Amino acid sequence: MISRVFGAALLFLSSAVMLFIFFLYLNSSAHFDYNAPKVSLVGVHLFYPLMVTVIVFVFGIILVKDHEIEAKELIMPED
Repeated sequence: MISRVFGAALLFLSSAVMLFIFFLYLNSSAHFDYNAPKVSLVGVHLFYPLMVTVIVFVFGIILVKDHEIEAKELIMPED
């Protein structure tokens, strides 16, 4: 059961970090300077932190959806 709690914490933190990264990207020169050439996520240096955050987010989803085997099933398996 602790894996679900850990997964929920990872989901919450990675969601907050993703929102922060998107906020930084939307407030960068990619959207404010209309006459300048557009800057991508790599140009703003936010691509790699975003990918790490997405990987942590997916890992959190996997941990939350993980179903542990009950102790009774280990001791006395049902037929």
